[in-house]
Parts: sequence; C-alpha cells; structure tokens
Amino acid sequence: MPTIAPTRYNLLFWIVLLLGAGWLAYLGSQSYGTPLHDEISHHLISRAAWSDPLYILDVWGRPGNTLFYLLPSAISVGARRWWAIAACVLIAIIAARTAAKLGLRHLWLVPLAFWLQPWVVQLGYTSITQIPFMLALTLGIDQWVSGRRGWVSLCFGMLPLIRHEGLALTVAWMVYLVIEWLLRRKALRPLLLSLFFAAMPMLVWNVLFFMAYGRFASGNLINLRPTDIYGSGDWLHFVLPMFASVGLVILVFSGLGLVRLASERRSALIYVLPAVLYFIAHTLIYRFGLFASGGYVLFLLPMAPTYALLAALAGECVPDWIERLEGRWLSGQVRRIAKLATVGVLFGAALLYAGATVSAVRPWLRQPNEVAMEQAAQWFVDQNALDTKVYSSHVWFWWVYTGSDVIRIPDGGLGLTADDVARGSYWLWDKNYGDLNGIALETLRAPGSGFVEIARFANDEGVLFRRE
Repeated sequence: MPTIAPTRYNLLFWIVLLLGAGWLAYLGSQSYGTPLHDEISHHLISRAAWSDPLYILDVWGRPGNTLFYLLPSAISVGARRWWAIAACVLIAIIAARTAAKLGLRHLWLVPLAFWLQPWVVQLGYTSITQIPFMLALTLGIDQWVSGRRGWVSLCFGMLPLIRHEGLALTVAWMVYLVIEWLLRRKALRPLLLSLFFAAMPMLVWNVLFFMAYGRFASGNLINLRPTDIYGSGDWLHFVLPMFASVGLVILVFSGLGLVRLASERRSALIYVLPAVLYFIAHTLIYRFGLFASGGYVLFLLPMAPTYALLAALAGECVPDWIERLEGRWLSGQVRRIAKLATVGVLFGAALLYAGATVSAVRPWLRQPNEVAMEQAAQWFVDQNALDTKVYSSHVWFWWVYTGSDVIRIPDGGLGLTADDVARGSYWLWDKNYGDLNGIALETLRAPGSGFVEIARFANDEGVLFRRE
C-alpha cells in the first residue's frame, strides 16, 4: 500500500466534514441536559481556575482537561460545547491525514465514517473529558505514523493528565520504545528523549502539585477502590454497548479495513493497538471495580477515530473487491454495469441504515433531578433568600444557583451532621447524591432532627430543609 501525502482535502471532504459538524451543532443547540454531571463539575473547575490558578492542578478536573476547556469555560457551558465540536472537526481532519499516510485516496470517507457512528453525534458536542483525550490520542497516532517519536511521546504523555486510564497507554508506549530499541539497537539518545517527553507531563504536574500541597498528584492512583458504589461488570460488559455505539455498518466496514491492512501493509496494524489497549484497560478497570468507574460505554469514545479510519480503508476497496468477485462469472461491459449496480445497492443500503441510526439520536434533555435543582435555585430567587447559606451536594445546583453563599458538599461528603450545619441555613437534599454525600433524607425528616421541611421540587427529586 503506497504512502500518499495527506494534503488532498477536496471539496467533497469539506462538505461531509461540515455537514457532520452542522448536525452536532444542531443537537448541541437543542440539548439542555448532559450525559454526565462531570461535564458541569469540570466546567466549574475550569471556570474557577481563572480566579485561582491552583484549580488547574486539581486531581478531579485533571490539568490537561482543565486547560483544554479553560478559555470557553470563562464564557459558558455552551461555549465549551462549541469548543468540543471544533475539536471533533479537527479530530476528523487528523484521522483523515493519518489514513492518507496509510494509503487512503478518498479522504472524505474518514469524516463520513466518523459522523456515522451514533456515539460521535450523541457525545461529540458535549464538553466531556473524552473529547480532548480523543484529540491527543488521534494526534499521537498520526505522529507515530509519521515517525515523529518525540511528538508521539508528548501526546501520549498528556493522556493521564486528561483521564487517569491514559496512564496505561503512556506506560505501554514507553515499554514499546524500550523493546523496539532492544531489538534494533539504535542510538540511545533518541530513546531517552522520547521516554523523557512521555514522562514529562506527569512529572511537571506532580512537581507543581507537591509544591502547592505537599503531596504528589498521582497518589490517587494508589487508591484503587475509592468507593464501591459503581460496582463492577463481567469481561464482556462493554462489548455489545460498544458495538451499538459504533453502529453495525461502521463495525462491519472497520473489520474489512483490518483485513485490508493485514493483506497490504501488515506492519500498519500496530497503529490500531492504542484503541485495543484502551478497550482492554477499561474492561479491566470495570471488571474489578477500580477507580470508581461507572462502566459507561461513552468512556470508550476515543476509539471512534480508529473505527472511522479502518472503515474508510475498507470503503475504498469494496468496489475493487466486488469487481474481482464478479469477474469470475462476468466480463466486459456486463461486469462494469454489474459492479456499478452492486456498489450502488451496497453503499446505498449501508448509508441509509447508518444514516437512519444517526438521525435517531436525540438531544440530551434535562433529567428530573436537574429540573429539581433549577426549581430550587428559582425558589431562592422568589423568596429573596440569595444571601442565606445553603448546603447542596448536587453540581447542577452549584451551576445554576446565583446566590453567593453555597456550601458545596463534594463526592465522598464532608461527614457533616446536623450539629455542623449553621442554624438558619438551608439544606438542599437531592435524590442523586443527597443520601450518599450528605445527610440521609430519613435523618433530615426524623423528629428532633433540627431540620424543618420547607419545599419539595420535581416530585421529591429535591427537598429543601431549614436548620432550626
């Protein structure tokens, strides 16, 4: 398979790319909810970093993710989502460039295969951590194909600063570099530089974190099971959800793309390994209930560009494969007509099916608990009580509340009891996190608890109490 310069982005490429981005923008404009409350908590961390730069080092926010969304977070969550859409467009461009280096001629097939994956259009406009992670991983693979080991190391080294499981890919890359050097016995200096660039992001983060807090940031990786509330799953937990998220058409074509790579350029199969290792890492993490993983299939979204690249490689070769197959029985003009008819029917059916799957994706709507938090925030406005202290464990309330004195109860709680709550202040219980991180509802409602129920929101999704 010849190497082709990745510069021929023709008009069809840009049309497909912009159509997909437009669909993301439409879904984003209609989405008032979120797939993960982490999106909101990370927004608050990035926004807070403008007034207190130490938030950039925050372990929960991760410095790579916080910095990536730092600029749009100064504006709004909506701005972050536009930023995510722009990142997805860039990811598709980079993936197409990588595919060109591997021999793809029709680059428009890459953004087409990217946008036709349901999880891309469902999550591509949300400002979750998977977007910058996917960007760094895609760019790293692209630089790997180009032979720029230093840039690969830097990209892969940034992964743990965006999501903690990225450390598995960073370590795997460093091990690969060492094994490659041992087998080829090339100069030692390039190896040491590549290893340094891979380790540098984590080293810098830990040094700065230690200077600020007197401990290392990566210490959280030692705590393998910070909580058991998310449970665990079996070895095949992600398989069927991932297949549904990729979509049947892209899944089949990506399998054919593997066949093309294996037959024409077997050495290029190594560039698929980061996606495979990423899948294995998440399978292991959730199988053993590690690192408070919820086992959500959206965690695997960074694999989407690899699926798109492989599917594009197959899509380009399918017409030739069909011609060879029909050539056994047909010849001349009949064979050419049969080829066009077969390709038209096959691709037409595939596009219709995949397009219908993608068009069925709907915007994220506000969930009842989020509606309850908005109603509670409005209650304080209506009661002219914005200057009163209020305790809450729900990030949605932290986001929409316009008062100045809110006590945020974080994940894991503050270990508060009724005696710790200031008299005359409010306690906002919510169904999602109230019992887990705050004070249980039955305790708040118990006689002699010291709390008086004031209001209920969205069918008891949120309940407001006042400390007497």
